[in-house]
This record gives sequence, structure tokens and C-alpha cells, in this order.
Amino acid sequence: MAASSDQKVAEALVKPHIFILIEYLAKMIKDSSTSGTTAPESYQNQIYILRTISEYAADAPQAIGLIQLLLPMLQKPSSQVGEKTKVELLQVICRLVTLIGPEDSESARIVSAVFESLSYLLQSLRGRQARIAVSNVFTALVSHDTSMSRLAPLIEALNSFDRHRPEEPDFDRRMEAFTTLNEELYSQLSTRQWTPVLHNMIHFIHDRDELSIRNNAAFSLKRFIEMVGKVESLEMQRLFNQVVLTGLKNGLRSKHETVRGELVSVLAFAVKICPNNPSLADMTPLLASGDEEANFFNNIGHIQVHRRTRALRRLAEHCSNGQMRPSTLYEIFVPMISHFIADKNTDHHLVNEAITTIGQISRHLGWSRYYALVQKFLKAVKEEGSAEKVNMRTVVAILDNFHFTMEEVVQVTIEEEDSKPDVVAIEHAQSTKVTEVVNNRLLPSLLQFMEQRQETEDALRLPMAVGVVKVALHLPEDKRRPQITRLLTILSQALRSKSSETRDIARDVICKIVTSIGPSYLSTAVKELKMALTRGPQLHVLAVTCHSLIHHITSDENAQKEFVNLDEVAASVAEVSAEVIFGQSGKELQGEDFKTKMREVRSASSKGLDAMTILARFITPTAIGHILLPLRSIMHETQATKVMQLVDETLKRIASGLNSNALLDPPALLSLCHTLVSQNAKFLQEKQKIGGRKQGKKDFIVQTKRDLPQAARHYAQNSYRFIVFGLDLFVVAFRRNRFDFQDEGIIARLEPLVSTIGNTLYSTATPVVIAGLKAAASIIRAPLHSAPRSLSVIIHQQVEIVRQAGSVESEVAQTALKSLATTLRECASSQLKENDLKFILEVMEPDLEEVERQASVFALLRAIIKRKLVVPEIYDMLDKIASIMVTSQSSQVQEVCRGILLQFLLDYPQGKGRLKKQMTFLASNLTYTFDSGRISVMTFLDAIFHKFEPSLLAEFLDLFFVSLVMVLANDESAQCREQASRLIKSLYEVMGAKAREQMFERTRVWASQASQQTLVGVAFQIYGFMIDVAPDDSRQHLEVMLEGLNRSLKEAVDEQEQATFAEPDSMDIDPHWQTPYQAILVLSKILKLLTDAESAANILGLVDWKTVVDLMLFPHAWIRMASSRFLGALYATQTNSGFKSHISNIDPLSPHGMIRTARNSSMQLRSAHIDQAFSIQIVKNLVFLGKSFYASRNRTQVGADSDSEDGRGTESESSAGEPDKNVKLEQIVQAPLPWLFSRLSYQVKASHLKRRNRFDSPKNWYLEPLAILQWFAAMVSIMDADDLQQFLNHILTPVYRLLEDDTVRDNGMDEAKTMAQELQELVQSKVGTTAFTAAYTQIRQGALAIRRERKAAQAVLNTADPQAAAKRQMRRNMAKKDGRKRKSQFVRELKTANVPSKRRRVE
Repeated sequence: MAASSDQKVAEALVKPHIFILIEYLAKMIKDSSTSGTTAPESYQNQIYILRTISEYAADAPQAIGLIQLLLPMLQKPSSQVGEKTKVELLQVICRLVTLIGPEDSESARIVSAVFESLSYLLQSLRGRQARIAVSNVFTALVSHDTSMSRLAPLIEALNSFDRHRPEEPDFDRRMEAFTTLNEELYSQLSTRQWTPVLHNMIHFIHDRDELSIRNNAAFSLKRFIEMVGKVESLEMQRLFNQVVLTGLKNGLRSKHETVRGELVSVLAFAVKICPNNPSLADMTPLLASGDEEANFFNNIGHIQVHRRTRALRRLAEHCSNGQMRPSTLYEIFVPMISHFIADKNTDHHLVNEAITTIGQISRHLGWSRYYALVQKFLKAVKEEGSAEKVNMRTVVAILDNFHFTMEEVVQVTIEEEDSKPDVVAIEHAQSTKVTEVVNNRLLPSLLQFMEQRQETEDALRLPMAVGVVKVALHLPEDKRRPQITRLLTILSQALRSKSSETRDIARDVICKIVTSIGPSYLSTAVKELKMALTRGPQLHVLAVTCHSLIHHITSDENAQKEFVNLDEVAASVAEVSAEVIFGQSGKELQGEDFKTKMREVRSASSKGLDAMTILARFITPTAIGHILLPLRSIMHETQATKVMQLVDETLKRIASGLNSNALLDPPALLSLCHTLVSQNAKFLQEKQKIGGRKQGKKDFIVQTKRDLPQAARHYAQNSYRFIVFGLDLFVVAFRRNRFDFQDEGIIARLEPLVSTIGNTLYSTATPVVIAGLKAAASIIRAPLHSAPRSLSVIIHQQVEIVRQAGSVESEVAQTALKSLATTLRECASSQLKENDLKFILEVMEPDLEEVERQASVFALLRAIIKRKLVVPEIYDMLDKIASIMVTSQSSQVQEVCRGILLQFLLDYPQGKGRLKKQMTFLASNLTYTFDSGRISVMTFLDAIFHKFEPSLLAEFLDLFFVSLVMVLANDESAQCREQASRLIKSLYEVMGAKAREQMFERTRVWASQASQQTLVGVAFQIYGFMIDVAPDDSRQHLEVMLEGLNRSLKEAVDEQEQATFAEPDSMDIDPHWQTPYQAILVLSKILKLLTDAESAANILGLVDWKTVVDLMLFPHAWIRMASSRFLGALYATQTNSGFKSHISNIDPLSPHGMIRTARNSSMQLRSAHIDQAFSIQIVKNLVFLGKSFYASRNRTQVGADSDSEDGRGTESESSAGEPDKNVKLEQIVQAPLPWLFSRLSYQVKASHLKRRNRFDSPKNWYLEPLAILQWFAAMVSIMDADDLQQFLNHILTPVYRLLEDDTVRDNGMDEAKTMAQELQELVQSKVGTTAFTAAYTQIRQGALAIRRERKAAQAVLNTADPQAAAKRQMRRNMAKKDGRKRKSQFVRELKTANVPSKRRRVE
């Protein structure tokens, strides 16, 4: 009763005044929209009033007025007007449209406005009710616009939903609508009719879950682009730019990679079809003139990371050429590339290339876009959860590409904020110079970000300093230096941080900054560092930082930065380094109780030494004293052993640096060496007594003050170290060939050094004698006049030093031997007396097997052998050398002994008996206990076979052949057997024709010994050696070889058949696999010999092919691999695919033989023992077989078995049966290709289910599905599109299974999914989008239907018997619990097996 009274009141008040209400509401909505302060509650109130009033509208004017008020509400964003409210508004508009009268100008305008608004809503609305409501309004518009008669049903079908499952699309109707649109209607629609369709497609292309809908939407957009390219209408161009291109630009910001991939494909198609469109013309070069491999759009979303990287690199190249408009770069490519930076799972190489590309893009942007890009990534740095470091690197890359001139005038947006919080800030543009903008806006904001530590971590803010410097370098000098100095101060203070990561980053940034700003700021940087780091551990940080700085600026990549020398900072850096090496800081570190967590403290001493080396490399001769004076002071103050060891190490480092110093020319270096050795340098002179006035004669008797202790001076005892330093400098320079002996100035400076160096051999300081021996061995090789005169004296003193030592154990004696060896080897005029030679040999003999002294002994012995110095003791010495060659466990010693012994055998006279003794010794030691000795002997034999004349070896051929065959047959070391194989080949090369015949006959006899499988295997190996070395001679023995090979292979197959296996893949037994393996290898070599077709047919006809095919399933992986490779080599010789006629059915080229081979190849893929190489070989064989089946197909039967595996089987199926288990061979011959497709498709399914049901599957489980997917891809490339459509279910069913799987997470599954994705794209491009989506949708809907049926059946079962259901649930829970326990135990055992526990003591 109350409701009816309210209705009467409403009718009495509202109906008569509805025009007044509409007019007032229109004014209120207009005012609120203009002010911009309307709250969402106000919108809701207005919408409620309008919706209520619309119920009382009864004629066209009222409907038009209400529609005019409602349409702006529909255009509001969802944050102001929710989608549910818009549904109600659409329902109201649908009713009001029916009230509009016959066509007039006002009605047409309203209908057009409704049409435009609804078209946009098809892109923005997402819910089911909303899209149905929009479709209903389009249907209602049919009465006002006859052109909607075809469009409205199409839109309704495109947005239809399943009646039984309301939240799911009606795929049948949608696919039918897509087919109608893409195959028929697309060429008939007008520009106006395309508008809602395009908005709808833009919405559908963002569907990341439904591949078929997304692909069809992209295809529809491409159809429209085709029409734009054909029609060349301005209206079509406008629609493309406003709807399609805008939608593509907005869509590129999507977070979903699949969506972006579709959008990029549409964009690429548009660039290809419409190259004259101004918005697309600059992107035409990215198509690479049709080269799909170089096409940017194909590669930017490619699943292979390296192709994405190449695409980014090409884009950067195009940007650097100035071929892109700034708007295109900013609106299309910046969003596209930003996803690689924002995604934390992106490959780091791809991220690096993306950052570089963003930097290149920023170089071509205007100021407003450039500044916005900087602020965008700077804001991303501050966001939590983002890739902060990557975003900071991007900011630095953008700043590095700052390209504006300081006098350039740009437009800057200035915001004027009002005090009222509800009023939006007003923006206006202002013209100003770039200099002022950089100083007043850009640099202040960047420096403020760096100084405010609370905003982000130091590790994030410090790297931006590199970019700040790049910008600051564009400023004038008066403004640049204060900014850079302030930045260096900030970074120097950051080095005081307790965080090692912060210090490392600050150190790296300082190095980059100094490299950028040049040498003029180097001393400033060192000064700032010394001011910031003054005490305690900071001194160590200072030393490490100084080392990093000078190391960085002197590296090869920074050589062009004009850092000519380091004289300016040499004294400062040397002082800092000396402090951490010798000073109080270094002494504290040597204490046993010293503990610290700072890495710089531990490494400061070594870094200081490296800094000394770098300084020595990059200083001029005048600055050498700066780095030696600290050492001079240390020598004066102390003689402590540890300190002096550090001094010696420092001098060695400085010597190394000086010898690499390009600024120190050879004359200056020789002068330095002479002054050091003769101790004539000014800074080497002993210091005068400091602190005392010259005392006169004392006039008093009583001493009024006590005597103070004077500090001891130790320089006299330490000064010899500079002599050693000078000698080391000379020796290293001489070894590096720094002296040009054609230069008279060099010769003149070398002459006085001969006597100076000779005098050092008589020094009492052992280090000086050692260095003098090295220098003497060097300088006597120079073409000096004084060298020959001094040669005998030097040799005498070298021998005398050894005599004084009494043995060669001491270092000085070792050095004397090496020096003597160099003298004998390099100086042809040198002579060693016979008594001295006997003495030297006698002294060396006890030390032949002493590891520490072997180097010097062998060096001198090689020199004696080279000079052919003969004494009886030399023969006895060489016998011991031969023994050491075998018994030594050092490969280097064995190599030296082999060289000495070979030179001895070649140069010294050898009697017949002695040579036989040597050869017998070598042959007998082929059975030496340790394999290292056997390998050494065989290596020596290899040299003998190549160096000796064949006539000398003829007597020993049988001896070596039998010995090497025994090694090949019995040796346990694979390396020894391999070496023996090479030696047998070498031996066969030097044999004559008669010896080769004897060798073959002996081998044939061995091959016939069936009872001795090892001997037969060795014989087959020798067959292979004969073919490798002498293929022409081996052709006459092929028939004899094949007879033995076939017999051995047959015996192996018979042995296999006698054994009982649980599965064809069983590897539980260990048969004699070596013999058939060697036989197959020989067959492969024979196949390579057959170049003539006639002879090949005759010889291959003798091969037992049935046995070879049967061996594909032999229980050993090597034989399986060898047989597959042999068959692959046979198939590779065939030029034509297809079945061969008039050949035996057992031939692998016959129909029956190919089917047997295909069956065995597919069974090989199931093995758990295959590897990557094996799987690739299987795929190659299957590809040839597939091509042959396809070439020989009967088109009426090509799809005979195409439905045997259509993806509708239950997911619970495992390897319980095969699709072709009971199919007869003759039936398969009629249609082999469908059989092979069905079989392999089933195997992918079975392997996937097996992996999903087991957590401990082998790591190589993915090789089977991966190989089959590769075969599918090859067949897709080979077959025609029409024939391929009949096998889409076979191909796409396993692809769908793998891509939809989310339970298996390992690297193998990732690789399989990658291949499946590539295969899916290949199939789609081959058969077309329509056929692909139809097949894919059928497979997907079939799988979903099976799951729903199972779920429903399970629910019915649970309802019928709840107790049984509860028991089943309990059993499942217990099984899951047990499975988790087994998995945990498995993981625990795996960890303990690989990694020893920390608590467990490792013996």
C-alpha cells in the first residue's frame, strides 16, 4: 500500500517536471566536471537520481535528454563509476534507446554518440554482465541503424558466455564468430563498423589465459591492417591511429609477456603493411628487409635470450643512426624495453643490453621526455620490491647519454601549487637555457637523492655519481669543479662506512669518476681521500682505494684517457703504501691477537706492494727516487729479518714495474742499473748525522750532561739489496729483449757492465752472487768486445762456486749450474775442461732424482748433450735418465728425460748391441706397473717412429707390434690404450707392403678366434687402424673383414636374445659389448670408404642389416649409439627420400626396414641412459624416416590413424600400452607416417606422466619429450600445410600438456616448455591462425571436459558412499605423507653424499 502511494506521489511530482529535473542535473554535472572537485559519492548520487528518473521517461525528447546525461557517466574511470554501476546504466540506456523516435538529426546524433561510447566500453569493460549489457545495447541500436544488422550479432557472439558455466566463454560461438570475421566479413565492414570490433579486439588481445581468443584477436587486427593498406582511406588511417595504434602503445605496458608478444606481432605486421604511415615509417628499417632472423619484432620476444639481446642491439644501432622519431622511441620502445629491466627473473645479459638500449634511446629524446625518463627510473629506485640496482644502473645510463648543449633553450614545466588541498596544481611552460635547468633542477635533485641516506641504501645511491659526473662535465669550468669536488668528498666519506659492500661500491665509483674527468682531478681525488681517511683501519682502506684508483686509470681500457704518468701522485701513494707495509698499521696486522672483519685490512699490504709496481710502471726516471726513498729510510732504521724480507719483496715488485715502464727507455735503464750496482746513486748515499752541531774543543773538565744513546744506523749492512735490485733489473730487461744490440749507444753502456757484473761473482753476500750469476749468464750473450775475454774467467768462477759449495743442494750452487748451462748452450766459443766436466757429472749424479734440484741438473745436462761433449760417464748418466723417464711420477720430468734421451740417441754414437738393448728396454716397460710410466714410454716410442729411419726400425717392428697389441688388449688405462692405438697407426705407416700383408693375415687369424672375444675386439680395432691409415690398401680386404664383422654381430644378437629382460631398456646384464661395438665402428669406417655407387651397393649388400637394426636395442648405451650413428651415416648418403624398391625387406632403406628402425629408434628414446648427443642422433634418423614416409605416402591414407591419439585419453594413463602394440607390420606399411606420429605423440604423454608421478626421476628424463618435439618441428617444416592439419592433434596434444603443466619444476621441464613454445609458434605460422586455434581449442576443451567429468564422477561416488570416500581420502593423505618422507630422505641422502657435514671430521 505504501509502495503504491509513493509511486503515485512520484508520478505526480516527477513526470510533469522531468524536463526541469534533466536541465538542472545537466547544469550540476557540468559545473562539477568543470571544477574537478567532485567526489565519487557525488557521482553515485547523480547516477542514482538519473537512473530513478529514467523510469518515468516516456517519449523521445526525455530519452534523449537522459541519454545525454548518462553517456558521460559511462566514460568515467572505474575508480569513480564502478563496473556494476555501469551495467545498470547500460540497462537504462538500452531501454531509453527504444524510446527514440524516427530518424532525425537529433536522434542520429544521439545514436552516433551511443555507438561511440559503447565501442569504447567494449575495450574497457571486463565482467560478464557488463559485456552482455553492451551487446544488448548494440542489438537495440539495430532498429535505428540498418548497418548494425550484421554487426550486432557478431558483437553478441564475440562476447557470448557459456550457459552452463556462466564465467567461461562460449568457445564454440566465439570461434565461429572469429572465423566469420577473419575469413568473410573483414573485407565488407565499413570504417564505422570496424570501430566496435577493433575496441573489442584490443580487449581480447589482453586475455593472458585463453590462447585461442588472444591469437584470433591479433589476427582480426591484422585483417583490419590489411584493409588499411589496401583501401588507403583517410578514415581508415584515422581509425588505425586513434584506436589500434593507441591500443598497441597502451598494451605494451602490460605486465604479461604473452600479451606483449601478440601486440608486438600486430605492430610488426602494421609496419610491414603500412610503411607510408607517418607513425610507422621510422620503424620500417627494423624489419631488416624481410630477413626473419634479423627482424627486430620477431626477436624482441623470442624465447631464446640471445636473440632478444641481438634485437636490442639492433634497435640501439638504429637509434644511434638517428632513424627514429622521439615520440616513437618514448611511447613504443621505452615501455617495451622497460619490462626487461623491471622483471627480476630476466637474464642478466638481456638486462645489460636493455639498459644500454634505454641509454641510447635517451640520447634522442627532447628535454621533457628525457627529464621524465630520469624521474621515472629514479622513482622506481625508491620503490620497495623493485629491482633497485638495475633501475639505478638505468638512471646512470640515461645520465651518461646526456646530449643537450648548455646554450640550448628548452621548455620547462613549472607547477604552481595552491594552498587548498582540493585544488589541482596548475602547470605552465617556461623557456630557459639548459645550463640553468641542469643547475637548478636536475643536478640538485640528483645530489639531494645521494645525500639523503634514509631514502635508500648507500649501495643504491652511490653508483649514480657516475651519471652525475657525466652531466656535470657539460657545465662551464667555474661551475664544474665545485660540483665534482663536492661529489668526491661525498664518496670519500662513504669509504668510512662499516659496510664492505658500500666501501666496494664507493671505491669503484671513484675509479670510474676519475677516469671520466681526466688526469687534472687525480691529485684532487687522492687529496680528498687522505683528508677523509686518517687513522686506524681507515689507513688500510686508503691504501686499498689508492691502489684501485691507480690500477683502474692505468688499465688497458683506460689507456686513451691521457694518464701519461703518475709523477704527480707518486710520492703520496708511495707514502700511503709504505705505511701499510712497514709502518705501525702494518705491524699491528702482524700480531697474533689481531682480529678484524674488514677485508681491506687483510689485503692492504699486498695492495700496497701492487701499488708500488704500478707506480714503477708509470713514472718518469726523475720520479724513481720518490718510491725508493721510503725503502732507503727503512734500511737505515732496522735490520730485522721480517722487515728486510718485505723490503726485498718491495724491490722485486718495483723492478718488475720498471721493466714494464714505457717511459724508461733502454739507455736510462742501463744508466740506472749501473748506478745501482756500483752504488753511485745520490739517494743511495748514507745519510749524514742528523741533529748535531759541529762540536769544538771542550774547555771544561766536568761533563755537565749525560751522554744520550744514539740511534744505530744499519744502512751499511743493508745496502747490498740495492745491488741485487740493479742486477735483477738488468736480468729481466735482458730477458725481455729491451736492448737493441745494433745501437752503438746501448753497446757503449753495456761494455762497462761486464766487469762490474763479473766483480759481483766475488762478493761475500750470497744474494749478490746469485744475482751476479744470473746477470753474467745474460750479458755474455751480448755482442760485446769484452765478453769473449771474460768468458773463461766467468766459467772458471761458476765451476769454482760449485766446488766451494761441495754439492748442488744450496741455492747458489743451483744458480751456478743454471748459469753454466746457459753459458755452454748460448756461447759457441765456451769450453769446459774434461776434468771440470767429470766433476760436474759426478756432482750432479746423486741429484738426478731429487725434485728440488732436477731443473738445474737437467738444464746443464741438456747443454752438455747439445755441445756433444763426450766422456765415458755420459753413457752411464743416460742409462739413469732412461730409468727416470719411466719411473718418475712427474710428467714434466718425464718430458725432459725423453728430450735428453732422444737427443742422445740421435747425436751420440750407438753400437748395434746398445741400440737393441735400448729398444728392448722400451718394449719391456710397456707393461710397467704405473700407467704414467707406460704413457711416457709410448710417447717416447712415438718420437722414435717419426725420427728414426724405417730401415733402423725394420728389425724391431714385430717386437713393438706385439707389445702394443698386448697393451691394447690388456691395459686397464683408457689413456694407455688410446696411446697404443696411435702408435699402432704410426707403426703401420712406416711398414712396407710385405709387412702390412703379414700384419693383416695375423689380424684375420685373431678375428676368427670366436672363443676369445677380447682378441676378436682387438682385431677389429686393428681393422679400423688399417682403414684409417691406408684406405686404398684396405679396399681389397673388405669382404674378408665383413665376414668376420657379420659373424661377431650375429653372435652378439644371439647372446642378447638368449637373455631374458624385464624391459627392452634393461641394462642389468654386462655382456661382451666391446666386440660388437668395435665391429660397428669398423662398419662405419667402411661406409666412408665407399664413394663409388656400384661398389657401395655390392659391399653394403654383404652387411647383415637385420643384426645392425637389432643392435639398436642392445643392453649397452655405446652400442646403441654406434648402431644409430651407423644407420644415420647410411641415411646421409641417400640423396632422395622415400622407399627403395627391389631390395630386401631387412634392408634399412626398405619399407619394412625403415619401420623396424623407426620402432627401435622410438624405443631408444625411452632409455634412461641416453644423453644429448644420442638424442640428437635419434632425431636425425627419425627425420630421415619421417621424410621418407611422407615422400612415399598414400594421400588417401595419410590420416588413417590421425585420431588414435587426439588428446582425449585419461591423464592417469601411463606406459600400460602402446598405440601400435597389436598392429601388424603390413598394416603399418600402408600408412607409416600416421603410425609414427601417433607413437611418438603417445611417448611424450607417457614420459610426462612418468615424471609427474615420480619425484626421483632421472635428470635426463626431458630428453625424450625434447627429442620428439624437435622431430615434430622438423616435420612441420617439411610437410605441406594441408597435409599437416591432419596431424595437428598429434603435435599439439603433447604441446598443450607440457605448457599447461605447473607441477614439475626443474631445468629439464623449462627446456621442454621452451621447445614446446617454439613448436607451437611454428605450427601456427605454418597452418594459419584459424586452423591452429580451432585445433588448440578442441584439445583444450577436450581436456577440460575430461577433468570435469572426473570431478563429477568423483562427487557422485563420494555422495553415494561417504564412508568409502573418507577411507580413500585417508589413504591418499597417508600416501602423501609417506611420499613426503621418502622425498625428504632422498634429498637428505643426496646432500650427505655430496657435501661433508661441518660437524663431521674429515680424515
